[in-house]
Amino acid sequence: MAKNDNEFINLDKSQEYELKDWLGRNEYSRSQDNVDELRNIIIDKLKNGDTAKNVRWSELDAALANHPSWFSGLATK
Repeated sequence: MAKNDNEFINLDKSQEYELKDWLGRNEYSRSQDNVDELRNIIIDKLKNGDTAKNVRWSELDAALANHPSWFSGLATK
């Protein structure tokens, strides 16, 4: 599900609530382990290790739809 209020994903610790919101909207647990794993997915898979690269929420949504195996390590609700 797309996020409307902010176009780009912010991985700063102070913005973790946005990652938790995304997890919850997609039927995943909002646990810290899931937040950490989602952050790793974003950095490793979407940013290809380039932490300076900006990634849009729509790209994360597309990754979930097109590469569900990337998210198989996330705990569900």
